[in-house]
Amino acid sequence: MNGDLGTFTSFGFDKGFTNHLFSIAIFRLRDLFRTKL
Repeated sequence: MNGDLGTFTSFGFDKGFTNHLFSIAIFRLRDLFRTKL
């Protein structure tokens, strides 16, 4: 598991993909809070 993560990070794909998912999660959370309030 750790080795797989290392190869992904070495390709530079892991960081970009994580940032992409993070931004999507932020937008979804903001929409959720907006509808709740």
